[in-house]
Amino acid sequence: MARKAERILRAKKSRRGRPSKASQQQLIEQDGAPVALEFQLRPLRTPVDASFRPYYERVLKGDLAAVAVYFDANGVRTGLDASFFELVGRLLPLRCYRGVRAILSIVEGLSNWPSNRESYEYWYQRLLPLCRLARQFIEEAHASSPDANRDKLWHDYMYQPLPTARYVRLAGQEDEERLQREANERDQGRRRLAVEVLRTWAKSHTKDSVRSRLSAPGCQGKDLESLVERNFHLANVQKFSPFGFVTREIFDDLALTRVEAGKRHFTRTPATIARRFACKIVRVSESWASRKNVRN
Repeated sequence: MARKAERILRAKKSRRGRPSKASQQQLIEQDGAPVALEFQLRPLRTPVDASFRPYYERVLKGDLAAVAVYFDANGVRTGLDASFFELVGRLLPLRCYRGVRAILSIVEGLSNWPSNRESYEYWYQRLLPLCRLARQFIEEAHASSPDANRDKLWHDYMYQPLPTARYVRLAGQEDEERLQREANERDQGRRRLAVEVLRTWAKSHTKDSVRSRLSAPGCQGKDLESLVERNFHLANVQKFSPFGFVTREIFDDLALTRVEAGKRHFTRTPATIARRFACKIVRVSESWASRKNVRN
């Protein structure tokens, strides 16, 4: 029979400077609401594992302690539910909430959780090829339209046409050339509509909107701003990258130039910019990435 979350916390050895058990329980209860809002807005992947679903539903109602109760009841098993690991992974960026830190301390012994280094490498490797392609587009655009401003570059970047495809299913059919052309035109139309939807979403997804959602007692100051940066850029990358695009913020960094001796030079390499935004997503410093000898 599962013990209450406060009994789990009581069983852990006290550490100097840590809040009292009563304070920890109060923090867990206090921070349940903003965590619930995070998962209400961005739910776990479905279907949620059946044995974890009741605990997840409690989290959605603001009962953050349900995470500890589930772990206490199932932690001795050889395998915890995948939905539990997904939820805990989503809690990691919310560590500015002291109640979240208390919950994570219960599962801190999980040995197969990715390190900051592993998380950084994942996002760096995901962003780097996109940055290189965007820089190539910018270089070619500068060559053909040297006076184009950044807004024009961004518009042309998002609306660049898809390469013409040849559909095997249409091969050999009567009037194949017309059918191939019409199929490509339909794909171009779908792409334009999808880009319009993406642009509309991006207008409403601002740092201010993210800050408003995340602001709560216990998450303020530098912790809040770091979390806002992380959530803002993470959501943007997740929306734009399936199209093969970088985000507007990354694009603007890639387009930054300086003029020396009458020649235009880019201020940063694609690798440097990929590193910068991977660090924002993982919430580590660029100097940390450099000290860890992460690839430049």
